[in-house]
Amino acid sequence: MATLKSEEKLIPSFIRFDLQDEIREDGRWLSYRLELSSGGKELLLEDRPDEIGRCWLSLEPFDEVKRLIEGLESFLKGGKNFSFEPQEPNFELLLSREELGFSVYCFIDSGNALHDHATWDGLGLRMFSNREHLEAFLAELKAETLVFSAISER
Repeated sequence: MATLKSEEKLIPSFIRFDLQDEIREDGRWLSYRLELSSGGKELLLEDRPDEIGRCWLSLEPFDEVKRLIEGLESFLKGGKNFSFEPQEPNFELLLSREELGFSVYCFIDSGNALHDHATWDGLGLRMFSNREHLEAFLAELKAETLVFSAISER
């Protein structure tokens, strides 16, 4: 699992992104779990069989995990803004470069997980992070992709 931490030490916040080991439809979709936490409060987005929508990232024809990783790498190299929203839009991750670090926003759209359509409404997290935390998150995410790559080759 990959965790992006805030700079805040007294009341820490984080975004935890966990790629699951379930791959569907001949390797086209990968399930994930997303957890947002701030001040002891948590929002959780995960795949549940009793719900209509699913928490899936596309692997084919568009590799969304690769797009997420490459987008974060580009942002670290000097991009001003970064935005990621999967084809099955359950969440949106936004990063904005600031003078002393990064503003990070993540919004969960529960509509697509609870109903048969996405909405633009959502709950979210806003936090401030830094290069060190973003690099650690990216390294953890890359390590996770190695695990699911091994699973998908079975």
